[in-house]
Amino acid sequence: MLRTLLDQLYDFHQNHEEVTTGSRESLIEAESKEVRAFAAQEKLLNAQDCIFADLEFDHIGAENGIILSPRDNLQSESLVHKITNPADGFGLIPKVSHASEPDQIELIPATLMEYIQRWLLCEEVFQDSI
Repeated sequence: MLRTLLDQLYDFHQNHEEVTTGSRESLIEAESKEVRAFAAQEKLLNAQDCIFADLEFDHIGAENGIILSPRDNLQSESLVHKITNPADGFGLIPKVSHASEPDQIELIPATLMEYIQRWLLCEEVFQDSI
């Protein structure tokens, strides 16, 4: 499914150059709308609205919340549900800043395409299914 979403975003970028050359924030918003429309078309969306802050997590970090299933025991066949806080983008990515000496690395909001590419690499490296 991740590859299908990535292909959808590649097509979107090729057909909407005016959006993809704008600000990072507008690109994140445009990619989000595109994938939500695709997910609705494929009937992948849950009918109920879900607010990140209202969920009960077993662990929470800077960009993700983790829910273990079953909640009382993490076994080899158990699932881990990772939910990214969509407040500022799709996780964080490093960016080299040349604004000061020496150059520094800062974390900036990732676009949806960058986020999916990162997960596909994790899937390949860890031989996992996401």
